[in-house]
Amino acid sequence: MYRNLNISGGLNAAILFVMVSSIMIQSPEIYAQEDNLSSGVEFLEINIEPANILVGDSIEIYATIINNSDTPITIQAGCDSPIWVDFLSDNVELITSPSCQAPGALQIEPGQSKSVKAPREGLLYKAISAGDIEALVNFGYGVGEQTVPSKTISKSITLQINSEKEIPSQNIEEKLKLSPHKQVSSGINPQDVICSEGLELIFKSTDNSPACVKPSTAEKLLQRGWARE
Repeated sequence: MYRNLNISGGLNAAILFVMVSSIMIQSPEIYAQEDNLSSGVEFLEINIEPANILVGDSIEIYATIINNSDTPITIQAGCDSPIWVDFLSDNVELITSPSCQAPGALQIEPGQSKSVKAPREGLLYKAISAGDIEALVNFGYGVGEQTVPSKTISKSITLQINSEKEIPSQNIEEKLKLSPHKQVSSGINPQDVICSEGLELIFKSTDNSPACVKPSTAEKLLQRGWARE
């Protein structure tokens, strides 16, 4: 009888171990599915103002965000901004001043896009010396109705700060590195904007501004009426 009890107890322990192990193996898959609900949020376009940055100018970054996920996302609004820029050199100075007191939030539904601007109220990006600099544009958002940003996407950009009024001469290869907005600002016809390899040229339906996007994104935007070819 004593031996039978030991065998029974050992069998029960083995069954419990297998059940616990099974739960532990399956848990990461559950978390991964929850995390993937917010995938698909991306930068559609990033523009820099002014197009010809001179020493002493204030710099503003305009970004268009598209929500290609299956759930709404919430971003900061009002005096706040959901995007911020990390400048990877000391050519740009960050100046703070008293800001307004009107924070807010808004949602971007699946399939919708939204234009946002940096810096936020009370912060100034000022060019203080000439040169080419790298910067990282960051966009923070919350999933669903979560107002506190919990996820971030980032994209690298290059800014050129000039010390003279004239834009330096550029060859064709250099012009192709410019965003559609900068190509148009430099005198190129919107219809003649050239996109980097793997991207397609489309035009925003509301103002006919050009944008270079992935073929899959272009198809979705054309179907939704956001853009035209």
